[in-house]
Amino acid sequence: MPSFNPMLLHLVNRDEVETPLVIKACKDEAFKKALISDPKGVIEKRFHVKIPADIKITVLQEEVDHFYLVLPPPLPPFSSELRDEELEAVAGGKGDPKPTMETPDPTPAPSCCGLCKGTTTNCPEVY
Repeated sequence: MPSFNPMLLHLVNRDEVETPLVIKACKDEAFKKALISDPKGVIEKRFHVKIPADIKITVLQEEVDHFYLVLPPPLPPFSSELRDEELEAVAGGKGDPKPTMETPDPTPAPSCCGLCKGTTTNCPEVY
């Protein structure tokens, strides 16, 4: 069983993980109770992953008069220094050591959502 990496949630569309759980919990009272009482066990079983013991997961159900706003975890500190792998890529000729002066096309690609203004070729659908 592969290990769970919580940072991967920021690389995938989080809705792809949460939505199936929420839909099943809304339709299946026993599943909802299990998800609330043992979220790690339910997620491990459902997604065939092993969640490390130091990762905590809490499932909350909003009430009619009580809502929750969940903020993402803080980003790791920014470093202007290159990691060893990045240095090796540049030194080995795999990277492009010269910065380009090209400006991104302001017209988004046809499949782009438009929020990135065409600055990326892999535009996420949800920001």
